[in-house]
Amino acid sequence: MKDLTLLLCDREEDYAQLLAEYFLRKKGIRFKVCVYTSLGEMLRQEKTPAEAGADILLLAESTWEAGLPVLPGVCVMILEETNPEVLAEYPHILKYQSADRVLGQLLEVYARREGRVLRGCRPQGVTQIIGCYSPVHRCLQTTLAGALSQELAERGRTLYLNLEYLGEWSREEDHDLADLLYFLKQEGECFRLRLESMLQRKGPLDYIPAMKAGENLPAVTPEEWLLLLERLDKECGYDFLVLDLSESLQGLLEILRYCTRVLTITRKEPMARVKERRYRQQLELYHYEDILEKTYFFSLPRISVVPSNPWEEGAGELTGYVKELLKELVGKE
Repeated sequence: MKDLTLLLCDREEDYAQLLAEYFLRKKGIRFKVCVYTSLGEMLRQEKTPAEAGADILLLAESTWEAGLPVLPGVCVMILEETNPEVLAEYPHILKYQSADRVLGQLLEVYARREGRVLRGCRPQGVTQIIGCYSPVHRCLQTTLAGALSQELAERGRTLYLNLEYLGEWSREEDHDLADLLYFLKQEGECFRLRLESMLQRKGPLDYIPAMKAGENLPAVTPEEWLLLLERLDKECGYDFLVLDLSESLQGLLEILRYCTRVLTITRKEPMARVKERRYRQQLELYHYEDILEKTYFFSLPRISVVPSNPWEEGAGELTGYVKELLKELVGKE
């Protein structure tokens, strides 16, 4: 697969080197990064960014030199330092923020450029898709899915998606699952770049916040959900995809059928057992017996300290249980 070639021009060499190292460690997008401390140096060595085969020129505001052209044929972005009016005709990215946010904004700008498409995709079936769904409510499904995702992220590149009506809280300015679905039909590498620009991270784990407007969730068609899973599976380079599912979804059974494994939490209370039995009967009635074949039904042990959210650290009992569960799901490391 073709690398994404970035020319980074910044007088602050330490900053530029650290940012370049972060880009090079990025697992979802393969970067080739060339660092320069002045625009003149870059133009002398590369002749022009286009001739150098560059995809992106990331130019710090202070390195601009009047009279030196930034030639066409490359996506130019400005690392804004003090003055947003400098080179206002180009997209600006605030320089002094987290590298993660710089990268996200850079990919978002690049994805808007038509015709800048990388070739190559991941063969379908490489990603292990683990669906977490139980007909029994208040069974700690989301807590388990979050803990499971974080443990899987230690083994390979992992994405967690919450597809519940009222998912985890996110900031108003953050992208959410609705934004990702909006760009679902973009062709080529644009969808993958959009995804990378929207990702939030908890340590090594990637996640997209749930929809802020939960009432929009039932409006997403089964075809859209399956297309999303297919593109994540084939194009986005994940080893594991964890889905936190609910009956609010259209096409829930088709989503479960697409999963590699399904985790269903059960409980011993009479009403919980009735719901589990009716769920099994529904799968058999509508000829979804294949879901039963790949479902792991289990009860959680008694946990004295229950995390208040799926990202809370220090829940030793739950973490220990998830490690044992993973041996059943994906084997030992």
